[in-house]
Amino acid sequence: MAEINTKMLEAMATESITCMKRGDFEDAKQLYFLILDNIQESLKPSIKDPYFMAKLIKDSNSTDEVVQYQAMMLLKYFLTRNLIPKETLKLLPKELLS
Repeated sequence: MAEINTKMLEAMATESITCMKRGDFEDAKQLYFLILDNIQESLKPSIKDPYFMAKLIKDSNSTDEVVQYQAMMLLKYFLTRNLIPKETLKLLPKELLS
Protein backbone atom coordinates (compact mmCIF):
# COMPACT_ATOMS: atom_id res chain seq x y z
CA MET A 1 0.00 0.00 0.00
CA ALA A 2 1.27 3.48 -0.84
CA GLU A 3 2.26 5.76 1.99
CA ILE A 4 -0.46 8.21 3.00
CA ASN A 5 0.43 11.84 2.40
CA THR A 6 -0.71 13.30 5.71
CA LYS A 7 -0.10 16.92 4.70
CA MET A 8 -2.37 16.49 1.69
CA LEU A 9 -5.06 14.83 3.84
CA GLU A 10 -4.77 17.62 6.40
CA ALA A 11 -5.20 20.26 3.68
CA MET A 12 -8.21 18.41 2.29
CA ALA A 13 -9.75 18.19 5.78
CA THR A 14 -9.24 21.91 6.36
CA GLU A 15 -10.79 22.73 2.99
CA SER A 16 -13.70 20.38 3.68
CA ILE A 17 -14.47 22.22 6.93
CA THR A 18 -14.15 25.57 5.12
CA CYS A 19 -16.63 24.36 2.49
CA MET A 20 -19.08 23.29 5.22
CA LYS A 21 -18.86 26.63 6.99
CA ARG A 22 -19.70 28.51 3.79
CA GLY A 23 -22.56 26.15 2.97
CA ASP A 24 -20.85 24.31 0.09
CA PHE A 25 -21.88 20.87 1.32
CA GLU A 26 -21.37 18.99 -1.96
CA ASP A 27 -17.69 19.97 -2.23
CA ALA A 28 -17.24 19.31 1.50
CA LYS A 29 -18.67 15.82 1.04
CA GLN A 30 -16.50 15.04 -1.98
CA LEU A 31 -13.33 16.14 -0.17
CA TYR A 32 -14.31 14.17 2.92
CA PHE A 33 -14.96 11.03 0.85
CA LEU A 34 -11.54 11.40 -0.83
CA ILE A 35 -9.92 11.51 2.59
CA LEU A 36 -11.86 8.47 3.73
CA ASP A 37 -10.96 6.53 0.58
CA ASN A 38 -7.30 7.07 1.50
CA ILE A 39 -7.72 5.77 5.04
CA GLN A 40 -10.48 3.20 4.52
CA GLU A 41 -8.40 0.20 5.58
CA SER A 42 -7.60 1.91 8.87
CA LEU A 43 -11.30 2.61 9.47
CA LYS A 44 -12.60 -0.92 8.93
CA PRO A 45 -11.90 -2.18 12.49
CA SER A 46 -13.78 0.82 13.95
CA ILE A 47 -16.90 -0.02 11.97
CA LYS A 48 -17.17 -3.32 13.85
CA ASP A 49 -16.85 -1.55 17.22
CA PRO A 50 -20.37 -0.95 18.59
CA TYR A 51 -19.15 1.92 20.82
CA PHE A 52 -17.62 3.72 17.85
CA MET A 53 -20.80 3.32 15.81
CA ALA A 54 -22.98 4.41 18.75
CA LYS A 55 -20.88 7.57 19.19
CA LEU A 56 -21.05 8.25 15.48
CA ILE A 57 -24.84 7.88 15.47
CA LYS A 58 -25.05 10.12 18.58
CA ASP A 59 -22.82 12.73 16.90
CA SER A 60 -25.10 12.69 13.85
CA ASN A 61 -27.69 14.31 16.15
CA SER A 62 -25.31 16.89 17.64
CA THR A 63 -26.29 20.55 17.95
CA ASP A 64 -22.81 21.45 16.65
CA GLU A 65 -23.37 21.64 12.89
CA VAL A 66 -19.80 20.68 11.95
CA VAL A 67 -19.80 17.63 14.28
CA GLN A 68 -23.25 16.63 13.04
CA TYR A 69 -22.38 17.01 9.36
CA GLN A 70 -19.06 15.16 9.67
CA ALA A 71 -20.75 12.27 11.49
CA MET A 72 -23.49 12.13 8.86
CA MET A 73 -20.91 12.17 6.07
CA LEU A 74 -18.92 9.37 7.71
CA LEU A 75 -22.07 7.29 8.11
CA LYS A 76 -23.05 8.04 4.50
CA TYR A 77 -19.56 7.04 3.36
CA PHE A 78 -19.76 3.72 5.20
CA LEU A 79 -23.23 3.18 3.77
CA THR A 80 -22.30 3.96 0.15
CA ARG A 81 -19.21 1.74 0.38
CA ASN A 82 -21.28 -1.11 1.90
CA LEU A 83 -19.09 -1.21 5.02
CA ILE A 84 -21.79 -1.06 7.71
CA PRO A 85 -22.69 -4.41 9.29
CA LYS A 86 -26.32 -5.41 8.62
CA GLU A 87 -27.23 -5.41 12.31
CA THR A 88 -26.15 -1.75 12.54
CA LEU A 89 -28.16 -0.58 9.52
CA LYS A 90 -31.42 -0.56 11.48
CA LEU A 91 -29.91 1.92 13.98
CA LEU A 92 -28.99 4.54 11.38
CA PRO A 93 -30.86 7.83 11.10
CA LYS A 94 -33.73 7.44 8.59
CA GLU A 95 -32.53 10.38 6.46
CA LEU A 96 -29.36 8.41 5.63
CA LEU A 97 -31.28 5.45 4.29
CA SER A 98 -33.44 7.44 1.87
